[in-house]
Amino acid sequence: MDNQQPPHDSLDTGSLEGIVPAMPAPDATEAIEIAGSPGETFAACSADRQSDPDSNSEDSDLMRSFDMIFQLHQRSEEIRSHLDKIDRILLRSRTLSGLTRQVIRTLERDLALIAVRILYRENHPIARFLTWDRPRGAGTIADGLFPNERFFDSEPFILDNPSGELGRGLFGESAHLVASAVLAGLCAEGEELGVLCLGSDDPVRYCGGMNTDLIVSLAEKISLGIRNAWDHEQTAHQALVGRV
Repeated sequence: MDNQQPPHDSLDTGSLEGIVPAMPAPDATEAIEIAGSPGETFAACSADRQSDPDSNSEDSDLMRSFDMIFQLHQRSEEIRSHLDKIDRILLRSRTLSGLTRQVIRTLERDLALIAVRILYRENHPIARFLTWDRPRGAGTIADGLFPNERFFDSEPFILDNPSGELGRGLFGESAHLVASAVLAGLCAEGEELGVLCLGSDDPVRYCGGMNTDLIVSLAEKISLGIRNAWDHEQTAHQALVGRV
């Protein structure tokens, strides 16, 4: 885990070269439903083996496929459990700095990610808290990364070269450790707040064609938490000013 403080200069991205879309793919639950229940699968394999010894190779392939589906399903359930933990953090957080710090730390630890970044829009009022309390992994990003067509309002996007110029701007000094990465927009009530960057040292963890449903869900949860924490801070500030 890279514990060094990454540089937090605003990112001047220029163009969006190096980003490729991650197309949705069937998740493990759908695959399990297609495969049938474990008992049915094992019974079918046993019957085939007794009636036709030459089918052992096919049975072996089927068992390997079933095992892979089961592992994917198990991994999916683990990730959903981690999302529940993020929910609890978001509910408890009352400050933007505290929320940002806990979310980054939890995602890196529980999802075994080499680097997580939450980058707020440079000119958005929410980013002001960074001037007095900048958690590790937090920073700002130039508005040039957000075209008029609301580029990050859609699906997450994969970086095809995480160690390139754009990757270095996003992950700072940790970029050389990142082998694959995905970006997801942080939007709440139609307002673009920033971007969530997830970096892994596994080169095939984030790749084109992957299922991005869980990443979308994660970004939506974090966006809502950021908005709520900001509203709470604004309310508290106004109440304090009113007493003076």
